[in-house]
Amino acid sequence: MSFGPYYPSLTNPLDSTIAITPTAQDHFYKFQYYLSIVPTIYTDSPSLLPLLESVNRNPNAHPARSVFSTHAIKTNQYAVTSQSHTVPENYVPGVFVKFDIEPIMLAVVEEWGGFWRLVVRLVNVVSGVMVAGGWAWQMYDWGLEVWGKKGRRRADEMGMLGTPSGTPAREGGSYYDFGSEKKKQWD
Repeated sequence: MSFGPYYPSLTNPLDSTIAITPTAQDHFYKFQYYLSIVPTIYTDSPSLLPLLESVNRNPNAHPARSVFSTHAIKTNQYAVTSQSHTVPENYVPGVFVKFDIEPIMLAVVEEWGGFWRLVVRLVNVVSGVMVAGGWAWQMYDWGLEVWGKKGRRRADEMGMLGTPSGTPAREGGSYYDFGSEKKKQWD
């Protein structure tokens, strides 16, 4: 099912769709499709977009109306949702299609920017992945640091320097008093 001429890379969701009832005893079955149709202009020249918009506003009187036959195609795209279920015998079974035409127009422009534009885009993608990876690594490292501090607090066995927590460091079997030592004076 389509709503206008075909252009390259146009996909119609209902092409090759087959709907059957789940069992042979389902005689009263309802298939319902909701279509959202979007008017579309396809062109191979981005410089023609302003001209196409003016031709589209006044298609019969515009002197450049033949541009649609050579460089642009007026067509429609659509999205579809569906539902199907058994209905009672007093309901009407069948295939029902409901349309909704959107109040916007989509312009699909096919352009080739050249080799250098491709290189710049590839560099941007690679650098973006590297930045995101750096952020992820920093968050992982920060998480290990926070989790590690909580783990040390919970254990309450070892202090910061590997000494038992709550006791001063030992020197030669006796407790060492850090405050008794005289500090050196610097000249």
